[in-house]
Amino acid sequence: MSKNGDSCPTYEDICTFCDEVAGRPNRFHEFGLKEGDTSYVLTQSDSFVVVPCIGALTDWYVLIVPRRHTLSVGWLDPPERTELRAVLDDVHERLARRSGLDVVIFEHGSYSFRDKGGACHDHAHVHAVATERPAEDFVNYVTKLSK
Repeated sequence: MSKNGDSCPTYEDICTFCDEVAGRPNRFHEFGLKEGDTSYVLTQSDSFVVVPCIGALTDWYVLIVPRRHTLSVGWLDPPERTELRAVLDDVHERLARRSGLDVVIFEHGSYSFRDKGGACHDHAHVHAVATERPAEDFVNYVTKLSK
């Protein structure tokens, strides 16, 4: 039985991001990565939450996750996109101020459930990473790799 009472499970039933934004324990709690409080939410808005990136390879790495289960930022409606811009500006400013580093923001989300485009998760999420290297160097490096 799904979390909403239907007999057929939904994506929200198996999505750790949906669990996080709804305040439900998720599989990361089952792994013992956090005890006590079930929320990893650092800050939030009406449509988005900001959480630390589990398993990040660097400090100052967070994810911006929509509350609504959607594949990528491209699937957000216009009011959500406007709100996301404000959240991204806020996260960028906070990371830059606290870390003293440049901040890179990117997404590699899915176009559809079959065409994932390298996405690691079916729930949209935007990466925000403070980096010691200038953001322009990061973009140039990634551009060279794609040629």
